[in-house]
Amino acid sequence: MPHKLANMTVVRPFWAIEGGRVTIEGEGFLDEVGEVVISGRRGESETEALLAEVRGGFYPNLVSAFVENGKSHETEKIIPLSTGRAMVNRRATAYVCKNQTCQLPVHSIEELRRLLG
Repeated sequence: MPHKLANMTVVRPFWAIEGGRVTIEGEGFLDEVGEVVISGRRGESETEALLAEVRGGFYPNLVSAFVENGKSHETEKIIPLSTGRAMVNRRATAYVCKNQTCQLPVHSIEELRRLLG
């Protein structure tokens, strides 16, 4: 069901095949692979601010997902990286992992930027 994938955004570098060889266009695209899961409630300012930062920034090789209130079994089936990513202290929460190493969850845009930067 396509509507269930609407919460996921994948950003990929531009690549091309030249003479049987794959080349990556752009600097730093292969440095780190990142994942971020935002767990929150739609329409709440804290949730929307975290989502806006992830969607509006330039973060190559970043996979992002949103989990409504951190308790969507349907989303967990489709997007396994969202499993166990609940809101902390009933606040919108961002979970950031890079190269299979996850950081402590954060709540503010500044903390999120620092982890994604």
